[in-house]
Amino acid sequence: MTRKTAAIADQEPTCSPALRAASLRFGITPESGGPTYSGTGVVIGEVLGPLKTTVTLLQDGKLRVCLVATDIGLQGLNVSNLFRRELAAALDIPIANVLTLWSHNHSATIIASNEVPIYRTCIDEVPEADLLPVGKELLDTLLSHAKRLPDLLEPVTVWWAEGEEGRITYNRKG
Repeated sequence: MTRKTAAIADQEPTCSPALRAASLRFGITPESGGPTYSGTGVVIGEVLGPLKTTVTLLQDGKLRVCLVATDIGLQGLNVSNLFRRELAAALDIPIANVLTLWSHNHSATIIASNEVPIYRTCIDEVPEADLLPVGKELLDTLLSHAKRLPDLLEPVTVWWAEGEEGRITYNRKG
């Protein structure tokens, strides 16, 4: 965040950037014929382009947070645990400081053969994720990009606005 120091009441605050950020983006293209989250046995048909993943590292003083935003679902409890644990170790941060974000999508590729649905929190033991080739590719590429982020950190400022977009009613391609 940008720390603002109040000066005299009629002057603008002075800013000294404390927040630093780095972000990298890459794409993974699943193969046609792979499994999906549809629950009906439907497989991946034509692949029109890579599914994008962005990994961002934020640092404010000693606090570091990693954000992963991906078109590939990381919602399996064991998959999320594995990815967050590996990223935390690679960046030397607590696992609680690794957040994953994804779209709800029933046609996305499954990345582990034994994904445990995130809502199944009543099970005694969560098995280690058995990643499929696309899952291994995603994790390896994500880790290689994440490891580069600390050297890419640079000062940033934060701005925001409020608004509303009422024209979008259905957020799906196709």
